[in-house]
Amino acid sequence: MAQLCLHVDDELKRLLDAEAQRSGLNRSEAARRAILRGLAERSPEDTRTLDQKLAPYIGVVDLGVPDLGERHSNYVRERIRRRAGLSS
Repeated sequence: MAQLCLHVDDELKRLLDAEAQRSGLNRSEAARRAILRGLAERSPEDTRTLDQKLAPYIGVVDLGVPDLGERHSNYVRERIRRRAGLSS
């Protein structure tokens, strides 16, 4: 493995130390992973599909409605009726 020495400001060192602590990694491994993530995000050769790119974000928000995608039209109609003061 090649060695790389770089200079960082105090804030970046603090962020890197915090990430290492949070992840349970040593500072060098945390830095390697952060650099890889940064390069992957900017790489023009990113061959991931849209689904693969969005995968980390799917399901992270719980709206409390388990079938929103399946019954979307029903929920919209119900909300319009409620706002208009009509019964379902």
